[in-house]
Amino acid sequence: MQKGKVSNQCAVFVKNRVTFCLAITHILNVVLHTMKKTILIFIILFSILSCKKTAVEKKISTIVEKESETKKITESIESEIIVDKQKIDDELKFDRKVSEDDDDLNILTIDFKNYKLAINGYTSYDTKFEIKNDTLNINESLGFNLEERLLEIIPNNKSDVFEVYIANEQNLTVYIGEKQFQELKGWKKIEQYKKLNDSLDIYYKTPSYNRQSKEKKIHLDFEKIKTEVLKMKGEYITEKLSQAESYNELPIEFWISRVFIKIIRTDIDGNKEEKILINNSSWGC
Repeated sequence: MQKGKVSNQCAVFVKNRVTFCLAITHILNVVLHTMKKTILIFIILFSILSCKKTAVEKKISTIVEKESETKKITESIESEIIVDKQKIDDELKFDRKVSEDDDDLNILTIDFKNYKLAINGYTSYDTKFEIKNDTLNINESLGFNLEERLLEIIPNNKSDVFEVYIANEQNLTVYIGEKQFQELKGWKKIEQYKKLNDSLDIYYKTPSYNRQSKEKKIHLDFEKIKTEVLKMKGEYITEKLSQAESYNELPIEFWISRVFIKIIRTDIDGNKEEKILINNSSWGC
């Protein structure tokens, strides 16, 4: 009886033990399943957040790029506006009088704001005059130049004092063919500025180009010039030129390519203002 009772108790204990183990196993399975689902949900959420973050970053990057591009365009437009305004501010007023009967009666007057400069017996084919860095380039009409011309300065303030200087740029031009020419390298020279004598403080006369005296100096370099001319290629550059014995036998011409006029204005307080006018010589065909 005692043994049977003990056996029954053991059976109950084992059964309870098995039931407990099964319960633990079930609980573990549920926990593991729940953890897997949690991890899976976390991975999905992380992926969604990452994608969303990437999309937001791309959107932000696009916005920044567009803003940068817009800024560049705006700056470019503003720069163009400034340049255009600068051009307008630097464009000088002028008056041109042309005589059909006498070229000496032509007058070009340019307004430098503090004074006007009138060039008598001269005309330019320019339709507008823009001064940059206190320098004005003008282009003489064919048949005109600044040799022995009367310059007149018309000041806005009679107390202003003026000084006028002139310098010529001389050049040697070689005709290499019909309507074809080239500058001879090494013979372009800009003279030193020379002060022009004034008359009544407002009239100045430009000097002669003195071509003959300048050409005489060039003749001293005849052999060097001939050597350089023979190196050129063109219809007029033939072997016959190697037999040339004087400057006049070469297809070459001395000319004044540019004239520089420097005007210095001094006001009553001693302040100085300097302007340079560069006359580009015309070249006929």
